[in-house]
Amino acid sequence: EAAFNISRITSDDTKYRYVILHLDNTALPFVSDIISNPPPTERYQALKDRIIRSFDETGESKLRKLIRGNELGDDKPSNFLQRLRNLAGGQCNDSILRTLFLEQLPENVRSVLAISEVTDLTVLASQADRIFEITKPTINAVANAISTQVCASDPIDDLSKRIDALTKELRGQCSRQRSLSRHSRSTRNKSGSSERNQDKNPVCWYHRQFNDRAKKCFQPCSYFTEKRSEN
Repeated sequence: EAAFNISRITSDDTKYRYVILHLDNTALPFVSDIISNPPPTERYQALKDRIIRSFDETGESKLRKLIRGNELGDDKPSNFLQRLRNLAGGQCNDSILRTLFLEQLPENVRSVLAISEVTDLTVLASQADRIFEITKPTINAVANAISTQVCASDPIDDLSKRIDALTKELRGQCSRQRSLSRHSRSTRNKSGSSERNQDKNPVCWYHRQFNDRAKKCFQPCSYFTEKRSEN
């Protein structure tokens, strides 16, 4: 609007075309129907209203951002509700405040209030105060019990570590056994290959015993064939 005032642009059609010319890809999908079928009058105003509605945050969304880091904590629910109202600054109705207020309460308090028919948010917060005070000792007792269980679980943790160490040791033994088994199979394969070669090229008993000094030879015998191949 300031740019139009400085340039003294008053024509609705000129403003409309100028905005379309400078729209980025983020905004285009939200106004594509207006661009495709613009209204006969007040085109710029229609375009402007659509963009504002599409990108303006709701009061609830703004309040959700504001209460980040302002959770209930150890505070009374009624005090937390007052903080919510201060943050909202009158921009959110009680229905939205009620939703945000209940979301921040502990589960046990929220489950009791779920059956309450109270509509006044201030009265509801007072009920939450009473429930919170009643259940708080129980919550602390449960927390202490959990802490005790954690301390008592130290021997179990130690046993778990021992089991893990034993498991690793057994895995190492299995790995070594598999390695030895593969080595054994490889040795047998080499031995079998050697025996098969001997079966394919037999040497008679005399030449196996006496080599060149053998006086006799029984066929089939490949002794001289092998000798020639060696030379």
